[in-house]
This record gives sequence, C-alpha cells and structure tokens, in this order.
Amino acid sequence: MPTSGPDAIEIRAFRQALGLSQAAFAARLGATARTIEDWEAGRRAAPALLHRAFFALRQIENLRRQLDLMASGHLKVRSNGEDVTDDAIKTSKSALAEFEALLASETLDVPPSSHHNQL
Repeated sequence: MPTSGPDAIEIRAFRQALGLSQAAFAARLGATARTIEDWEAGRRAAPALLHRAFFALRQIENLRRQLDLMASGHLKVRSNGEDVTDDAIKTSKSALAEFEALLASETLDVPPSSHHNQL
C-alpha cells in the first residue's frame, strides 16, 4: 500500500475525470469541500488511504458505465450462446447497490483542517 497519498494534480484530475464538483467529490469521500480544495491546492497532504477510495470510486463508475451500455442495448452478455443481459443487469445493479452502501457506511476519516499537515 502506498505510504503517501496522491498529489494535488492527481486528486484534481481524478475528480474532474469523474465529472464531480469539489462538493460532490467530498460527499463521496465523507470529507468536506474545504478538505478537497486544500488537497487540490497543495495546502494539505492527502492521506494514503485516498488511493483505496480512488480505486473504489473507479470500480463504481466502471460498473455504472457497463450498466448503461447493457441497458441501452450496446453491450450484450452471453453465456453458453444465450443472451443473459437482463440477468447481468440485475446482478450488476445489486452489486452496485451493495458496494455504494458499503462505501457510504465507511467514510474517509479526515482530521479537521490543520496547518500541521501542510506539504
């Protein structure tokens, strides 16, 4: 596991790739918009745990994209020559709901803003 968190540029790029505002990104991480602003400005170092949160958010976004493609008919799932897309959608929706519930229940433990954590 990384011993330091992502840098300011990596955090901003990841948030923007998800299409999220600082406030929305903060809500997903269980942090404050001010914390995200401080990380992106390099005023505070992000915790190493943020790499795990990035991974979890990527998995959720990838699953959402796959669901959108299946629901729109652009992605078909076959098993033994049979179209099982509807079953795959149901299973994926269930997994997504469970994953989002888990992520929502385990917020990122971010201490209050402090100048002791400056880069």
